[in-house]
Amino acid sequence: RDRRYSSEADPTMDRIVQAALECISATSINALSVRTIAATAGVNVATVHYYFRTKDAIVTTALQRFAAGVVGLLDESMLASPDPKEKLAGFLRSYLGMFQANPGIFISFMEVIAGNGGKLPTGEQQAFEAVFLAMIGQAKHKLLGMVREVTGVEDETELTFRTIQLMTSLLHPLL
Repeated sequence: RDRRYSSEADPTMDRIVQAALECISATSINALSVRTIAATAGVNVATVHYYFRTKDAIVTTALQRFAAGVVGLLDESMLASPDPKEKLAGFLRSYLGMFQANPGIFISFMEVIAGNGGKLPTGEQQAFEAVFLAMIGQAKHKLLGMVREVTGVEDETELTFRTIQLMTSLLHPLL
């Protein structure tokens, strides 16, 4: 976050961050511009730059908000039911819904994973990678725990592969 002043809650900043998420969700990071974010937020470009000095700062903040939502889905799923299969199924349903509502974000994450052929400027690439790795780090143990409960697999390597297989089988048809 690159706010130039401190405030508990700022509706204008929240509109800008939400607009950035909407823009990325609708297309991808490659199509994102500060002008588009400003128009979507209903503010002028100067206002966007007042809150965020660079597009990278907006992208980072927006993606951090999105990643927190994904981790929140895991937390909610873990509390939703005592049944391990229902916990995992609930998370997968929520995750699928999030994917369908925000295809551009997931496509952008996949582009970063695949190296994107230099499509993103270096700062945006680094912002995406940092947020993606943080999200994976926060979610990894929770998701592995859910898969462990369902499968009974204790070997960490096999558990990791099964979790990757589960998530890619969910995402592959959608991409």
